[in-house]
Amino acid sequence: METTFLLFEGLYGSGKSTTSQYVADQLAHNGIQVEWLDEYQLLSRFFWDFAAAFYQGEPNLGDRLLASWRSLVETYAGASGTFVCDGPFLTNNILRLLAVNTPEAAIGRYAEDTLRLLAPLNPRIIYLSSDLHTTLAKTCRVRGANWTRVNVAQTESFAYQRVRSRVGLDGFLQYFCIRQKHSALEQPDPLGKLVGR
Repeated sequence: METTFLLFEGLYGSGKSTTSQYVADQLAHNGIQVEWLDEYQLLSRFFWDFAAAFYQGEPNLGDRLLASWRSLVETYAGASGTFVCDGPFLTNNILRLLAVNTPEAAIGRYAEDTLRLLAPLNPRIIYLSSDLHTTLAKTCRVRGANWTRVNVAQTESFAYQRVRSRVGLDGFLQYFCIRQKHSALEQPDPLGKLVGR
């Protein structure tokens, strides 16, 4: 059996965790060898150094992130089975590059480099799209005032937001509007040739 990596991506509250876990459970129920990698496992096993560098304001985050992906690829290269991942490509990584005001062209190069690195793992990106305002409003309501306050404050601290004077809940929504508007994943199958679709 070959290796297949399914990467579930989308906004906060779009259902990445729920859907990816459900898919992994269904695959296992049907006798397919599968491992579900939730966002916390991925962070602690592969992306901790990158996240720490992000929060410490270190430069060259793209290089750190590619090193994290190399580690993941080295770990799973040659493994057989299906690996279902909760948001590692876009949600937890590219958004951090955007947060520090990385130029869009550099983010695009990072995305292409990452997909090339992942090629031996036969990646498939599943982007769960949803109405931005409805999804984020529901997520804020469901996760509560503390979650909203922490995430709004964190987003306000991003260089990308500061240079645009974006604050509060409106600034939080604008950040995700821009991300969604410019996401390569929103274009008609731009990544197909890189991930073998």
